[in-house]
Amino acid sequence: MPLTLATGATKALLTVTLLSVLAALGSGLYGWYRTNQAELTVKRLQLQIQQLSTNRDSWRASAERWKTDAARMAEEQMAAKAAVDALEQDQAANDARYEPAQQLIDRAEPTDDGPVAPVLRNVIEALP
Repeated sequence: MPLTLATGATKALLTVTLLSVLAALGSGLYGWYRTNQAELTVKRLQLQIQQLSTNRDSWRASAERWKTDAARMAEEQMAAKAAVDALEQDQAANDARYEPAQQLIDRAEPTDDGPVAPVLRNVIEALP
């Protein structure tokens, strides 16, 4: 009977050992699988981060261009407004300078009107 007992104990020991080895192998394979999945996820996320960074940099550069263009246009608008103001001042000065001549012409008698030499007319019409 001791031989049968030893054989049964040996079988049980072999079974437990085999199950332990299979469990360790299964755990190792599962760990490898999960690690591989995690590495793939990390690589995918790193690629996404790189793409998002590139897009962010592109949008940032575009926003800087728009900002620069807006500042330049604001400066051009201010320069144009200053030019218009200067022209309006010049026009007002010209109007004030020619006002007495215009009043003299308006007050003249109709009999004072007559033919004017073409050369004189061209010079008068060419005055600013």
